[in-house]
Amino acid sequence: SLVLSASHTLLIQGGTGSIGANTTGTITFGTAYNTAPVVLVNGGPTGSSSEGDVHATSAASTTAQAIVNSGPSTAFYSWFSIGKA
Repeated sequence: SLVLSASHTLLIQGGTGSIGANTTGTITFGTAYNTAPVVLVNGGPTGSSSEGDVHATSAASTTAQAIVNSGPSTAFYSWFSIGKA
């Protein structure tokens, strides 16, 4: 986290994972945010022309982000979140 002022701290988190074909899942943040963060998630089958099958399905909560793999095979993804701690 990065202290911006006495009352504002910026929290940045990220990670990687995998998700099965045509499956929904959840990214759970290691540290909860005070307000819902901005989340970027992207990925797809390694070595495939159909990259980008993993994406967020709704707005994030303070503790998690719902995701989906709409592709026909297991996908690997990276995620990054930033918001107020």
